[in-house]
Amino acid sequence: MAGADVKVSSQTATRMLQALSAAGWGCHQIAAEIGGHGHHISELRAGNQDLVKQSTASRITAFFRAREGSPNTGHGAKRARAWAMKQRWHTAHCWDDIVTDRHPKCRDQCFGVRDIDEKIRALNAKGMPDTKIAQALDRTCSNITFRRRAMGIPAVRKATA
Repeated sequence: MAGADVKVSSQTATRMLQALSAAGWGCHQIAAEIGGHGHHISELRAGNQDLVKQSTASRITAFFRAREGSPNTGHGAKRARAWAMKQRWHTAHCWDDIVTDRHPKCRDQCFGVRDIDEKIRALNAKGMPDTKIAQALDRTCSNITFRRRAMGIPAVRKATA
């Protein structure tokens, strides 16, 4: 069939989308740039599709290569990074089969859940509330609250005047 869009394995596209999320790129931002739908990108990123059209995989690869090493700091970036952290997705610099050590370009983005938990525990012990911890670690407040509760650490109460 001439001109047909062949289906290929989605594994590479899924991994690239997960790395983009860890760098702060949301599904709707990616979809707007590559000409797709946010829901489709979300399903693909979650690994819910075994196959993807070759043209879609090519557009994802081009988007990934153009933004590799440049984290998103715009609207929705913190939310995308928080979701990636919850899912334990890392930037491409941290892929185990590509590099064995944390890459210096991604520094804090490469922190695993244990590293973040240790930082949350330490800052909480210093009397810092979740909002300040979130600012210090460049995370969302809801992410910090979720991690703190999962560790069984009580919230720091704001001082009353």
